[in-house]
Amino acid sequence: MPGAKSSAVHIDISGDGQTIKIIRQMRTTRGRRAMSAGAFAATGPLMKAAKAAIPSRYKKARKGIGRRRLKVKEAKGGGAKVGAKVGRASKFNRAGREAGRKGVGIGARNIHWLLAGTGALHQPDPNPARVTGKKGGPVRHTGSTAPVMPPMWALALQNKTQMNAEFKKAAWKDIQASIEQGKAFA
Repeated sequence: MPGAKSSAVHIDISGDGQTIKIIRQMRTTRGRRAMSAGAFAATGPLMKAAKAAIPSRYKKARKGIGRRRLKVKEAKGGGAKVGAKVGRASKFNRAGREAGRKGVGIGARNIHWLLAGTGALHQPDPNPARVTGKKGGPVRHTGSTAPVMPPMWALALQNKTQMNAEFKKAAWKDIQASIEQGKAFA
């Protein structure tokens, strides 16, 4: 989409000081694993809030909101990502338009229209009899779409307390499992 800006926002979910302190003292791989487990759990409430913010008439678009853990090359200390077209969305992104319906419609493959909105959209007129000298003939204006849900960063700020609690619970669970296995500290 021309003129669109990236909506990637980095939000720090720090947990409590004790959890972060222990993760930093752990072996690198186990610390990263605990951090990723906590971050992935923290994305759960944000993903639910994002899906709830989408109006019910766009039920198929809710499937386009997902989450996943970040790879080491994406975040050295571990982390997770939540948003549009993240996670297992590839199956939904390939889905075509519904039979018998005009237009593309709002679904998982174009959920970014709901998040960022669109400018004025145009289509060339399909009737070649109305050619006015321009290639493709006159232009039909198909309108624009305003964003229908708040940005992800605003949802993250609204759910920060719950996200911190989920981070702490999942990180501690992973830390305790690593300690029981004897692999937590070098």
